[in-house]
Amino acid sequence: SADIRLLAAENHLTYNPLLPEVVGASVLPGHVVAPLRQMVSRAKVHQVQVTAIDTAAREVHFRAGQESGSFGYDHLVLACGSRANLHMIPGMAEHALPLKTVGDALFLRNRVIARLEQADLTDNPTLRRWLTTFVVVGGGFSGVEVAGEISDFLTASTRWYQTLEAEPPRVVIVHGGPHLLPELPERLGRFTAREMALHGGVEMRLKSRSRAIDARGVILDNGSRIDAGTVISTIGTAPSPLIESLPAEKTRGRLRVDADMSVPGLPGAWAIGDCAAVPNDRENSAPCPPTAQFALRQGPQLAANIARRERGETTRSFGYRPKGLMSAIGHNRAVARVYGINLSGFIPWLLWRGFYLLYMPTFARKVRVYLEWNWAMFFPPDIAHLRFTRTIDETVNDD
Repeated sequence: SADIRLLAAENHLTYNPLLPEVVGASVLPGHVVAPLRQMVSRAKVHQVQVTAIDTAAREVHFRAGQESGSFGYDHLVLACGSRANLHMIPGMAEHALPLKTVGDALFLRNRVIARLEQADLTDNPTLRRWLTTFVVVGGGFSGVEVAGEISDFLTASTRWYQTLEAEPPRVVIVHGGPHLLPELPERLGRFTAREMALHGGVEMRLKSRSRAIDARGVILDNGSRIDAGTVISTIGTAPSPLIESLPAEKTRGRLRVDADMSVPGLPGAWAIGDCAAVPNDRENSAPCPPTAQFALRQGPQLAANIARRERGETTRSFGYRPKGLMSAIGHNRAVARVYGINLSGFIPWLLWRGFYLLYMPTFARKVRVYLEWNWAMFFPPDIAHLRFTRTIDETVNDD
């Protein structure tokens, strides 16, 4: 008997863990999104932009094109996620490329291919070196995975660019910590650095922080510079403006919620995912990290708690002990810590792919990605530069 409405700016869910593979042309862009209407059967889906939430009147205001309106609510679930913070480093917003959306991944893929085309055309060795240098700021999961994908893509693609065979493109990771993947044991981080350097030629600038980014490249905290035609940012997140506007207590930009994921002081409001600091009952009530592994479990638990609240029953605290962490590092290799066991090499790479395939939304997407992965193992990547331009009649509006 409940009237459930799902409000989202896009009519699809983006499977963010595979965005680096879109950059490296391992999968097609359409394979990492799933239409919301095909995922939910008992909710009404509305592609709208939420403009404000009136918590006193319990109303959500929205805009859709030229139309605007509002919905009243008894229960409001906030799952707004987070957005890229492009203001952590001077010049980042103007000169660095983020990787948070399918559009970001497509733009970055086109940038990589465009740089190869430009480098193949020039006779200036200095300019060619600049065009084919790619700097990734951040050595966490996202940074390592996108650097590995770009490195693999460049290795497989340069045979079609004869002028680049003598001087291969350059991929550099700039990371402030002593080893890559700080969420994993140091041994795995050091293994990652060795493997990426050996098989992909990726350079590491550890214990180095980016002081500024400009049109020519990255300036490090020690005063040195890396000239690069492309800088990718994988560090920093910022809360959604909608979350910032709510009259509720925040913890480092995330909504502070009770153990059952309800928002204190906002009757009927709940929050999960990256936008909420959900206490983990299995980890001494420490806030859950903003990862999909936790958000996937928070959703069903919150739905059950709302049903309990409607029945007048006691809600339950959220608790989950993570199974482990995995990261692809390029060249059909991965590192993982699963149930306390450290793994590295080809086997964890298969586990990494199997895990993500398991949680890929909709059966159709699972099949498509599985076939695409197998195709990519035997055939070269697609190096087509996709220009999303429209045909325009130049005779119109000549004045």
